[in-house]
Amino acid sequence: MKAQEIYRDALWPGGLACVGCGCASHGQSLCDDCRHLLAECAPEGPLCPLCGHPLTEEPCPFCGGETLLLSRAAWRHRGLARELVLSLKNGRAACADPLGEGMAEAARELPLTDKTVVTWVTMPTERWRERAYDHAQLLAQAVGERLGLPCLQLISRTEGAGLRHQVGLNREERLRNLRGSFFCQKQLAVPVLLVDDVTTTGSTGRLCAEALTEAGAERVMLVTATQA
Repeated sequence: MKAQEIYRDALWPGGLACVGCGCASHGQSLCDDCRHLLAECAPEGPLCPLCGHPLTEEPCPFCGGETLLLSRAAWRHRGLARELVLSLKNGRAACADPLGEGMAEAARELPLTDKTVVTWVTMPTERWRERAYDHAQLLAQAVGERLGLPCLQLISRTEGAGLRHQVGLNREERLRNLRGSFFCQKQLAVPVLLVDDVTTTGSTGRLCAEALTEAGAERVMLVTATQA
């Protein structure tokens, strides 16, 4: 077990209490009441078969019917789903367990194969130092374990690139902020399942998919915990 995992498990031992409300959870990460609340955050259909966003008209108002990567999200970014994502990013690593469980279920809607490799959107080094772990990595590990797929770090960030926070930026501003931030560390010849916490404008996933495709990935798919 890695030092990071020992640190995580010592601070947030799973099963002692519900990560949603703090009540006894009888060995589970969420109590029954919080599982019900989380289920209420599920995306409401019909959904775009490409990007997974609510399909209110044709073509899809989010992706326009064309996208580089197939995407799915386990929940809408609201209610308990939003609270768990924020808690994960703010130090409660145990939240990765219930989030990863739902994300794995959502990912099963994608054309995965036994050759698919799971990876994640790597956070900037400066933020990793602040949090002591990469929350997207924890999600990717949880998803990979449940799907029985290998989880590898494939994406790196250019030092100093994309450090401006994305909150409040529109799609074009996010693309400009992140342009040149990501590159793939190795040559690929397999499908890749990319994992992140939230889909907002899709800019991060798009740029990571471009980097993975340039490195030879057969197909890039994306699964996130929530969808804004």
